[in-house]
Amino acid sequence: MPFKPYVQDQGVFFPSHLGALIPDDHLARVVSEVVEKLDCSKIESVYSDLGRDAYHPRLLLKLLFYGYATGTRSSRAIAKAVREVVPFMWLAAGQTPDFRTISDFRKNHLQAIQDIFVQVVKLCKELGLVKVGHWSIDGTKVKANAGRGNSVSRETIEGELAKLREEIGRALQEAENVDRAEDALHGEEQRGDELPKEVRSKEERAKRLQKALEKLNENPERKMANRTDPDAPMMKRKGGGFEPSFNPQITVDADSQVIVASDVTDAQADNAELLPQVDQATENVGAPPREISADAGYTSGPTLQAMENRQIAAYIPQNENPDSHEPTPSEVGERHFTRADFQYDSNTDTMTCPAGETLEYSQTKTRESADPYEVRIYKRSGCEGCPLASRCLKPGSKTRSVHLSPFEAVQTAAKQRLSTPEGKAAYAKRKQTVEPVFGVMKAVMGFRYFLLRGLDAVRGEWDLAAAAFNVRKIWAAVIRKTVPRAALG
Repeated sequence: MPFKPYVQDQGVFFPSHLGALIPDDHLARVVSEVVEKLDCSKIESVYSDLGRDAYHPRLLLKLLFYGYATGTRSSRAIAKAVREVVPFMWLAAGQTPDFRTISDFRKNHLQAIQDIFVQVVKLCKELGLVKVGHWSIDGTKVKANAGRGNSVSRETIEGELAKLREEIGRALQEAENVDRAEDALHGEEQRGDELPKEVRSKEERAKRLQKALEKLNENPERKMANRTDPDAPMMKRKGGGFEPSFNPQITVDADSQVIVASDVTDAQADNAELLPQVDQATENVGAPPREISADAGYTSGPTLQAMENRQIAAYIPQNENPDSHEPTPSEVGERHFTRADFQYDSNTDTMTCPAGETLEYSQTKTRESADPYEVRIYKRSGCEGCPLASRCLKPGSKTRSVHLSPFEAVQTAAKQRLSTPEGKAAYAKRKQTVEPVFGVMKAVMGFRYFLLRGLDAVRGEWDLAAAAFNVRKIWAAVIRKTVPRAALG
């Protein structure tokens, strides 16, 4: 059987420069062109003229962008790639920064990377990729760089902290005794302020435990804190179970799937995150959207009111009031009476139920949320003999209460807006706008867990990933020729 010649040591003609091996439409070229257009002065300003010359910030930024865009995120993997993988070698211009240089660059410039993300969003706007039509907001749980076994209770943390402090005290006393003996024998030639390595290690652990304790004090509802990353709370995952995680948020443009706002929160719930996302995206793009969509986890009266005030149509399903006493259809076997079936009379400050009976004002209750507000509660007793009780009361209950929210008008309008064919079509955009972005970031870019620790650090890392995703969108537009290549030159 004939085979092509196969001689490994045979001489070959090799291109005189690495760029000859990179196709014109390759992602690495778009990464390089985008980074060259960015203002990196915030990063460059922290470098000193003293000491050895540093690697150029644009070189390191290109490596991080291309690495995150292609699923090569760890500093060790990137350092290996600049020695073995042609696109990385070309982006580095044959230079070989080690993993610590790459890691330190990412860690030391997290705030500047947030500015870089905003610059990429503005570039997308200039290229015509971002509109101010429909934006979708969503969040996803991403595993923290911390083991589940390191999430422990307050009692465990306090016990370990007390034990560590005792060990540190004993170690310092032993070190002091040794120092005195050595001073007597050799004289006081050492600085005398060096901490033994063992003590330094224990003090670092004690600092983390102390921070974990502070997190529990700041958030009384939390029952556990993590020794490794105290900022990472235990969160419920979609697949079941709990693990230390963060809750990244993004706002995505429906026309292009470009991420126009990015953040990370340590809160399990999303309902306080919509307004900050819309505000950040509006500032990044320079104009508010015409409409937004988000799932029911983002619903809240204050948020809907804020959208109404901004004249932004919000397509968000409404959760039932968690304070209500309304029965569910499964409990009574037919449609139950909801707040809409009760008529409010502002002149008498009373409610009238479907049976024509009056519910009197009972009390005012504060609804706890990111922006607390008050609801008025109306009650009627003696409902058990009412012929409509089965459709109005929960089993075993003798009274019915109804809550009057100051945001009732905007909540009703939101429900009506979402019930129309146009509203359903607008809400359907969410699934084809924001959910595929998370799919690409996790499946293609490999962002299933954070590499950095601490809320501020993971925010910077998420901004880096979001910027890299947007560069991928620019690259796709260049390939489809919807963005002229000259616009990046």
